[in-house]
Amino acid sequence: MQLLSLALGVTLLRGTFRNGLAAAGHQQLDFLSAAIAVGVNILLNIFLIPRYGMLGAALATLGSEVTWMFVSRYYFVHKVF
Repeated sequence: MQLLSLALGVTLLRGTFRNGLAAAGHQQLDFLSAAIAVGVNILLNIFLIPRYGMLGAALATLGSEVTWMFVSRYYFVHKVF
């Protein structure tokens, strides 16, 4: 539950970059960020859940949210600024 709470905090931070991309007309970059995060989530789930169970699922969620935040931040910094 603690890991999922961290994921929630990351999700709130990520929202800032997503909204900035949308406001600047870069919705396709937001979609690309989401697609990358989904890919990371799938891979992490495949590798972590069999070994760690629920903890692995929480780690995969946190990892994909962090990935989404950093990819969104990258696009925001390089395309909006």
